[in-house]
This record gives sequence, C-alpha cells and structure tokens, in this order.
Amino acid sequence: MLLRELKLYIPAFVVLLAPQIGYAKDIIFIEGLSQRTAEKPIKMSIEEFEALAPASQIKTTTPWHRQSTFSGISGKDLVKHLGIKGTTINALAINDYQVTIPVSDLTELGVLFATRLNGKRLKLRNKGPVFVIYPFDQNPSLKTEVYYGRSIWQVKQLTIQ
Repeated sequence: MLLRELKLYIPAFVVLLAPQIGYAKDIIFIEGLSQRTAEKPIKMSIEEFEALAPASQIKTTTPWHRQSTFSGISGKDLVKHLGIKGTTINALAINDYQVTIPVSDLTELGVLFATRLNGKRLKLRNKGPVFVIYPFDQNPSLKTEVYYGRSIWQVKQLTIQ
C-alpha cells in the first residue's frame, strides 16, 4: 500500500519541481561574428546575460500580452557589448523555431532582449528565458506579421552572421 501511495506522489512532485529545476539552469548560447565570440561560442546563464549591460525597458502591447513592461538588454547594448560584426542574428528557440533578425533592427528599431516581464524573471511557461520584443506601441509601423514573427520567445541561442 505504501508503494502505491508513493507512486501517486512521485509524479506530482516531479511536475511541481520540474519548472524550478529548468528555470535554475537557463542558459543562452551566443556564437558567430562578434568580438566576444570570434574564437569560440560563449555560453552564459541568464544572470550573466543580464549583466552584459544595464537593464533597459519597453512598455508595450504585444499580440500575446496586454500592455506590459518588459526589461532586459537593449539591442544597441547587445551590439556594443558583444562587438557584433555581422549583419543578421539567427535566434533559435527551445522548440527549434528560428528567425533571422537584421542587426539594423537592434540598432535602429529599439529591439529588446527581454528577460523580465513586469519585473519578474521570464520562465519557460511565460515565454522565457529570453523574449525578443519590439516597441510596438511606440512605433505602430512595427505592428506587422514581419515584426511579430521576429518576436521570438524561449530563445536559447543567438548566431551572429
């Protein structure tokens, strides 16, 4: 009887604990044409990623969120701190969805690599660990399928080309 009760509780325990385990190990890989990745790709925790530059914020509405405050690393800061030399970034999500984002979007359109939503760390279940956000409310011309498609979430890898 004890074994049967234990079998009932173990799956529930794993389901409750799994998001915390995955969240604690959030890693992003960055490779390609930049000063920081010229010799080899880099792997960093989300905390290390956030520490690359001072936090920036965008308050905007997305097709997936009411008006919210996203914070993380601005595209301009990412270009500067990595020494990006390429013209595009291929962003790869945990589910293997990928998009190509022009570096000019980072430097000219105010892209944000968000790691927080309304002050709380993004987790897998709410589009974390990294969510690419465009300032849709500040620039309504960005409210198109092109830019919505580039707003990739659950980013695990950035390849600079």
